[in-house]
Amino acid sequence: MNGPPSPESLVGRRLPGGTLVIAPTDDAALRGILGSAAGPAGEAHPLFGFIGAMRGMGIDWHGFFALCGASADDGPMMGETDLDLRRPLATGQAYAVTATIVGFVRKEGRRTGPFDVVTLQVDIADESGPVAVLRQSIILPRAAR
Repeated sequence: MNGPPSPESLVGRRLPGGTLVIAPTDDAALRGILGSAAGPAGEAHPLFGFIGAMRGMGIDWHGFFALCGASADDGPMMGETDLDLRRPLATGQAYAVTATIVGFVRKEGRRTGPFDVVTLQVDIADESGPVAVLRQSIILPRAAR
């Protein structure tokens, strides 16, 4: 690796994205794991706003870390999460998922040393527009520069 990329090279970069379909069996499995009651017919558990964004961004975490000049071995962490669930997600319906890097800030911690905070926005949309919008920051520790 040649070191971390510049913020200018990543902010605005779109990830491949894809299509999300939440199977009724996946919804039932999640509700079972969470001990959650069944929701209204055809309505997916709200946590699928997050899970669906991660499933549909079109790149796995190893690929995302590599894009940012990092690896899972560096000890990346999830930072802030903001999920705007505008309408309930439905099981069995196809949604378009788009993902864009919207922020990249270099910081230095007294104890942690240098790190980057990369913010990703993932939109889950149907033909009427966004159903869920996830903004997720990822903290990428960096070796001392």
